[in-house]
Formats: sequence, C-alpha cells, structure tokens
Amino acid sequence: MPQTLVYKGFQVKAGCVALRDGGPFRPTLVIAKHHEGLSYTNDRVFSPPYPRDSYETESEALTTALSLGKAIIDGALPGLSVADL
Repeated sequence: MPQTLVYKGFQVKAGCVALRDGGPFRPTLVIAKHHEGLSYTNDRVFSPPYPRDSYETESEALTTALSLGKAIIDGALPGLSVADL
C-alpha cells in the first residue's frame, strides 16, 4: 500500500511494484511541491529506474523509497534534485 509523508515542504509518495506475483518488489518514488497561491502541484517521478534495487517485502521497498525521497530533498544524492520544483 502506498505511503506519503511531508518533508521540508515536499510531499514524498512511496509505492512499489511486484516484479513477480508475491515479490520481489521494486520501490517507486514521486516527490511533489505545492506552490502557494497556485492551483497545481509540480512533481517528479524517480522510479523506475531509480531506485534500481528490488526488495523481498513491500515494507522494505516502501521504507527505502521514503528514505531516498528524504535524501534527494536534502541534496545528498548527486545528480538527483527537486530544486526546480
């Protein structure tokens, strides 16, 4: 089941897809920024191919996607940014 959290003014939407019936699971990640006073939200999809790893459980995939979303927002992953949202 997808999970969403708000982090530093961004909405991190984590999900996953099963690569086979019952797993493994590949995380999906969308980060959105709402612009005050405007009626739209910009978002960026970071999945697939990022993150590239697959996980045995849905829970592991979701936890990884949320952690990666925070790292992207913090600017900790070179080449991945939400600065222009």
